[in-house]
Amino acid sequence: MNKSNVLEFQGRDIISDPLTELLRASAEQLIYQAVEGVSYRNC
Repeated sequence: MNKSNVLEFQGRDIISDPLTELLRASAEQLIYQAVEGVSYRNC
């Protein structure tokens, strides 16, 4: 028996309010910067 506690989250693209959009955009930017920083250190 395979148990998993991972839940599938559906509908996150449906939520559309100014605060959510700001948080989503900021989070994407931070993730991008973190990935770029890691790739520069590995060169």
